[in-house]
Amino acid sequence: MNSRLPALIPVLALTLVSLQIAACGVSAPVSTRSRQQAATPSGQWQIEPTGQLGQVQAASCPTTKFCIVIDRSGFVVSKDGGLTWGRGLFAASPKKFIGSSVSCPSSAKCVVAGVGGPSLQPTVAVSTDAAGTWRIQQLDGGAGSALNAVACPTESFCVTAGSAYDAQLHTVIYVSRDGGSGWGKATVGEEVDVSGIACASDRNCMAVGYAIRNATNGPPAIVRTDDGGHRWTSKLVDNPPALDNLTCATNGRCLSVGLSTRNIVTAEPVIFVQDDATHSFTRNLVPLGVAWLNDVSCGTPLFCVAVGYASGYAGTAENATRIPAIVTSNDGGKTWRREGIPSNVSEVITVACQATLRCIAGAVTNPFGYVVLSRTP
Repeated sequence: MNSRLPALIPVLALTLVSLQIAACGVSAPVSTRSRQQAATPSGQWQIEPTGQLGQVQAASCPTTKFCIVIDRSGFVVSKDGGLTWGRGLFAASPKKFIGSSVSCPSSAKCVVAGVGGPSLQPTVAVSTDAAGTWRIQQLDGGAGSALNAVACPTESFCVTAGSAYDAQLHTVIYVSRDGGSGWGKATVGEEVDVSGIACASDRNCMAVGYAIRNATNGPPAIVRTDDGGHRWTSKLVDNPPALDNLTCATNGRCLSVGLSTRNIVTAEPVIFVQDDATHSFTRNLVPLGVAWLNDVSCGTPLFCVAVGYASGYAGTAENATRIPAIVTSNDGGKTWRREGIPSNVSEVITVACQATLRCIAGAVTNPFGYVVLSRTP
């Protein structure tokens, strides 16, 4: 589940100690070392040599060569297909900006959404030189709110949203039509805490999250636009009880991850598939021993990957960890299968697939902490 906002605010008080790096740039590449192969017959998922990471937030891979992974300390980037990774910062001070989501429409252009400044305002960081330098912009939004999701289907068009709202408590969605230099505001007719956003084109975008009722999370909500972000409409969803993230392919097919019931004891994760903008979501259960799905990404309209964790725990009672799970589909979300991952991975947080069958995922290993996994077909 994307519960990034509550954890953002206390982190802003921390000071980066371990990063010996110049601000707003990328350090020398981390030395290439052998990747740790998965202890399974498939051997498809392996640990990338990124070096030490902070808490992984999101990833984007616009090409087979260029991938960026953001964490609470900054980012790591590879420009050679994962052979080497360089560490970078968005700003000289961690108080200025912390990213939650990233979208790169090309290897040159990346937009990161998050929170920054002393008043904790919605903030974006934009790079036009392959993550070499970043321009940070605080957007006009309520203090104490953040941007949780961003999508850039083209180099010129981007949308971002999160917990920002206007004086009437209507959700604010920020839209850029010039590649992130300027941002306009559009409002939704109610207050929705947006956790995921995706675009099939520069006209059709969709967001998922929760309607706010009496200052708490209410029913799930779907927000959409079909006119390039000028007008947004919202719809509450009685079932499922949760919609956490989504992905949209260029043909209009969108997938979202959630839960099947409100009973957490009997709930199974569910993938909601929408074939195109004129149809509603259809509901497909994903049993396979999986308990929860955090994120989903499609490399093609038919090849998709969802990540989360399985039912039950591994280890001793004193040192129990969730069993991580990665499921893949080759038919656009209708059927799914589990894939093997390295045995020391204890949690998979986020996933990003390119326009191929290669994907990367943010994960946690025991005892090494946050890592990047990659999937090679």
